[in-house]
Amino acid sequence: MVTLNEKDYNRLINSIKQLRMSAIGNSNIKNLAESLKSAKIIASPQTPANLVTMNSKAMLKRLDNNQEMEVSVVYHDDADLKAKKISVFAPMGMALLGAKENEVITCNLPNGKIDYEVKKVLYQPESAGDLHL
Repeated sequence: MVTLNEKDYNRLINSIKQLRMSAIGNSNIKNLAESLKSAKIIASPQTPANLVTMNSKAMLKRLDNNQEMEVSVVYHDDADLKAKKISVFAPMGMALLGAKENEVITCNLPNGKIDYEVKKVLYQPESAGDLHL
């Protein structure tokens, strides 16, 4: 079960509704919508600092080769793979949202599964006081 703060939950529900009405419909939208149905919702001020939220930046370690990388989880319109801004609708974004430091996440990709450890949440809007993001 994914843990989300109420601000992220509400914005994600609205994003899903908008994307379903547009031409951008796919199974990732459906998968995220299903995940949100069982999400544990917490008040934004009580968001733990070690929780990956929307617009958070995290250090990940790929477990099969120990390669580390920094990524941010962003809304669909802000995604930019070159800048390592991963859409929450992408498999990695869905797996990372709601994860905590030291947790292992599994990204279900078309060519197989890849496991990552969330080494550290490097930036989180709620902890930084950036509640407008």
